[in-house]
Amino acid sequence: MEKRYNRILVATDGSVEAGFALKKGISLAKAYDCSLGICYIIDYNHYSQARLHTTDLLQASKEKGEEIISACRQEAEEAGVTDVTVFLENGSPKTTIPKDIAKRFKADLILCGASGIGTFERFIVGSVSAGIVRNAECDTWVVRNKRDIEKYNNILIAIDDSEMSANAFRAGLAMAEEEEAKAIVAHVIHTPLISSVEQSRGNVTEIFKKNGRNLLEIYRELALKSNVPNVSFTLEYGSPKMVIPKDAAEKFEADLIVSGASGVSSAERLLLGSVGESIVRRAECDVLVVRNEHI
Repeated sequence: MEKRYNRILVATDGSVEAGFALKKGISLAKAYDCSLGICYIIDYNHYSQARLHTTDLLQASKEKGEEIISACRQEAEEAGVTDVTVFLENGSPKTTIPKDIAKRFKADLILCGASGIGTFERFIVGSVSAGIVRNAECDTWVVRNKRDIEKYNNILIAIDDSEMSANAFRAGLAMAEEEEAKAIVAHVIHTPLISSVEQSRGNVTEIFKKNGRNLLEIYRELALKSNVPNVSFTLEYGSPKMVIPKDAAEKFEADLIVSGASGVSSAERLLLGSVGESIVRRAECDVLVVRNEHI
C-alpha cells in the first residue's frame, strides 16, 4: 500500500461522529505506520456567553476534555498505534485546529466529525468541520456517515479542469484501489453560470457540454492507467455545490466524496466558501477534501 499520509491529526469532541473519525484515524495510522495526533479544543468564547458560573463551566469543560482525550489516547494505543500525541487547547476549533495544532504537529491529514451544533446555527455561522476545511493547508477528511464504515463501496470523485481537481482525482482513485471500491468520476456543468453568460453571448450550452465530455474523456484515459477496475464517468447539470453532495451522491449511493479544496477565486471563497467547503456542509456521507499533492 502506498503511504499517502505520515502525520494524521484527529479532532475530537466526544461525539459519535468524532468517535468514527478516531476509528478512521487509528485505522489509517496503522495502515500507513504513521504518527497520530488527537486534539480537543475548549472553546472559551462559547462558554463566555454564559454570564453565570463561567469559572465552573470552564473548569468542567477542561475536565471533560481531559477525560475525552485520555480515553482517545487509550483507544489508539490499545489498537496498536505506537506514536500518539495528544493536545488539549483553548480557542476556536475552526481556526485553532487547522492553523495552530495542525501546523505544530506538521499534519498532512486532519480527520474530524461533522458539526455538532444545531441546523440554524450551522446555516448562519457554518459548522466546525466546514471551518476546518476552509482554514486547513492539508487534506481534510470529514466523517458524516451515520454508521462506522470499515470499507467504502462507492467513491464519488468531483472533477473540473483545475490542477487541484486532477490532484483530487488521483487521491480518489488511490482510495478506491485501497478500499476495493467503485469509483464514480463526476463533472458538473454549471448551468446557473451558463444562464448568466448566455444573456450576453448567446447560446453557449453546447460548448459547455462539449468541453465537459472532452474533460471526462481525458480522465477516462488516465483511469485506464490505474489499478482500479470499476470506474464510471458521469456528466451532471446544475450548481456543483449542490449537485455533488446531494443529487449525484444520492444517485450513486456514495459513502465517500472526494473533492479538491477550491474551484472558485480567493475573493469569492472568502464570501461564499469553496466548492469543497460547500460539499462538506451539505453532504450526508464522508468527504475527503484534497489539498496535498498526490502523485
